[in-house]
Amino acid sequence: MKSLASFVLSLILLSISHANQPVKSTSGKFQAGTYIGGQLVPVTYSYTVEQEPIFQSNRFHIRKAKIIAVTAPNQIRAEVAGRERDFTLIGLMDFSMGINGSLRQFVIQRMQRELPGLEVTLYLPKDFKQEGLSDTHVYILHKEKLINYELLQQGLGILPENQAFYGPLLEAFDTAMREAANQNLGIWGTKPNHKQLSDEELSKHGIIREP
Repeated sequence: MKSLASFVLSLILLSISHANQPVKSTSGKFQAGTYIGGQLVPVTYSYTVEQEPIFQSNRFHIRKAKIIAVTAPNQIRAEVAGRERDFTLIGLMDFSMGINGSLRQFVIQRMQRELPGLEVTLYLPKDFKQEGLSDTHVYILHKEKLINYELLQQGLGILPENQAFYGPLLEAFDTAMREAANQNLGIWGTKPNHKQLSDEELSKHGIIREP
């Protein structure tokens, strides 16, 4: 059974393959799991989605790259056109090297296992200044998987407060983070090596861990 966040994002990523096609509307129903009182309960959802391309060239600079290293919980180093650059992943925040030093290292190590060596496509918002971002903020796609989202889904990230988002992605990102928290994944888990967030820290992000 797929999660609601996974389904929402799958609809969004469908748009990538429709970049040169007219907008199409698709309706239907699907069954997904949602957590109620700590139990996974099947729920049927109805949906209507317009398959308008999201990562369009009029909105984003698009670059092919190879990930070389992970330098922070929200940052990677990649080779683009023969040059190395650092990029910041939209939708992920860094952790304090002081208070959350062990948590920070935990996330970096997990990312370092998966990301270096991947051939990816970078999507850099053209209107980054108006959005309060920098020219290094990116969405990263690898074989139709959005890495920013995948990290949140695995419990390896927290959404930054008040960061500008490309609208259609915000709900999916937020849902992925909350599902990871409810399932005690990654940083939301319970006491492995004391690298996870405490209930007090969770509450700062509006999340209450299911009993």
